[in-house]
Amino acid sequence: MATYEVDFDYWTGMAGLPLKGKPVEEVRLIQNLPRATGALSLVGSLLVIYMIVVSSKSRLSHARNRFLFAMSVLDIPFSLMFALGPVLMPQGAHEQSIGNDATCNMQGWFLQTGYGQPIYNAFFMMYFAMQIMAWARPTPGGSSSSASSLMTLADRFYEPIAHFLSIGFALGTATAGLFLQNGLYGPTPVIGRCLLVPSPFLCQKNPRVECESGWNYDAYQRGFQTIPTLVALAVQLATLLAISAYVVSHAIKMKRKHKDRMRQSGITCTTATERSSSKRSFSGGGNSSYSREVVTTAIIYGLVFFTTYFWSAIVFLRGWQKAKFWMRAMSMAFQPSQGLWTFLIQLRPRFVQVRKAYPEWWWWKVVWVSVVRGSYELPSRQNSQSSSRLVNRKSTSSMDSIRSFGRKMTNFSRRFSNVSLGDNDCDCDNDSDDDDDDVPCENEDEVSLGR
Repeated sequence: MATYEVDFDYWTGMAGLPLKGKPVEEVRLIQNLPRATGALSLVGSLLVIYMIVVSSKSRLSHARNRFLFAMSVLDIPFSLMFALGPVLMPQGAHEQSIGNDATCNMQGWFLQTGYGQPIYNAFFMMYFAMQIMAWARPTPGGSSSSASSLMTLADRFYEPIAHFLSIGFALGTATAGLFLQNGLYGPTPVIGRCLLVPSPFLCQKNPRVECESGWNYDAYQRGFQTIPTLVALAVQLATLLAISAYVVSHAIKMKRKHKDRMRQSGITCTTATERSSSKRSFSGGGNSSYSREVVTTAIIYGLVFFTTYFWSAIVFLRGWQKAKFWMRAMSMAFQPSQGLWTFLIQLRPRFVQVRKAYPEWWWWKVVWVSVVRGSYELPSRQNSQSSSRLVNRKSTSSMDSIRSFGRKMTNFSRRFSNVSLGDNDCDCDNDSDDDDDDVPCENEDEVSLGR
């Protein structure tokens, strides 16, 4: 089996130390895997910006869109540098390198700005938490004035601070790396990119070679990359757990209050109107479906953000040389992939709405319409049906019709049996969300008389 070797004359005889003797396939995977995910992330970030600026109805009027826009702008050069890989390294540092010291510094600068993304993610998750807690706060008479005032304060003060700190950290640390200790950016033949490393590479481990720059790079690496990433991950995890716990506790609390009110009024069953009112309690009397969508999106974002940098944190803690091969591979694959996941999360609600409106379309057409036009601007159904291919959709549509007819017949039989036999088919202490099966409920005395 072929093993990995490097040019010892150029790299002071120690460049291949971390992966020296490893199979060539493993080394090539470590170097090329982030190029693929970086390219996908670059396309995803560009599509997110397009969806927000062009095909979104609200555009940049909402704070959530502004957060995503700024994060995508920060991710574009970060993903591009990963996609280019060793191309920008100085000639002779890698078999594919065609750059010089200037391109190496540029690549290192943009890669360092990418470490502002975990901080942005943490602020974004905390904004979601404030939004959810504002909606879940009970207000007299179902008014949403308290939630609106809280989110107004968040938009006016919290959001500018979040943008300032995130972008300031990214630009500040990246620019500092150009001047500290004669420049901290240098080529790494093992990873295939210019990063925070000493020059010559690994000179600090060779007593015969004097470091020209970056001799204390490990301290700056901890301060510029490791510690901020770990702190941001801790904040994201704590916020994600807080959102989940708050939603669950609030749902249990509202359910208990609802049952207590029903018990005090002497009613054993809940009507469709009462259950609908209970569902709206989470959003302070507002749109409950939109509130549930925000909670779901927040949890998905939290899981994706945490997973993206989790493997990098593991490699940071264990050290590159001590980390297992699969840990390094996961770190290299996930670190430049945030733009791709952000695009998929941003696409999900649009895809669901368009798919629901046009179930006969192929998935690729649903994706195209969701990205280009958005769910608020759908084409007319007559034009779509005349140009759609319904061959593989007929059986599904037929089964849906049969199921719908079966549900209607079941509901009719239940209502008929209630009228003829005098039974009450209320949803007593039942948490079902199907309002179609509900019938008007009665008091306990009326139920006993009916039986």
